[in-house]
Amino acid sequence: MHIKGGHRQQAASIQSMLHIDNYLGNPCGSYSSGMLKKLSLLLAFIGNSEWIFLDEPFTTLDAETQQALQALIQNSAGKGFIITSHHNIPAEAISFKAIYSIRHKTLELE
Repeated sequence: MHIKGGHRQQAASIQSMLHIDNYLGNPCGSYSSGMLKKLSLLLAFIGNSEWIFLDEPFTTLDAETQQALQALIQNSAGKGFIITSHHNIPAEAISFKAIYSIRHKTLELE
């Protein structure tokens, strides 16, 4: 956590929001895909990074955790996000400054 400027209280808060306290002591090889996604999100949000890159962040997450992730994104003042997804993310879920799509091998601003 020292590399990204994170601290234990921040980690504990994110763990609680994502409901991952119960299995963090287990070997990662025993994690389901949803549990692995939550661990990845915990690692992404810890610290003071200016930018957070999220690839398919809502995939494999239950509805409750998707809402927690939306709250984490919305409450991350001062951070920029790049989110990639094959699925449409509802506009009411996250406020986007720009949305790009790849169509016919061309990146287009929507």
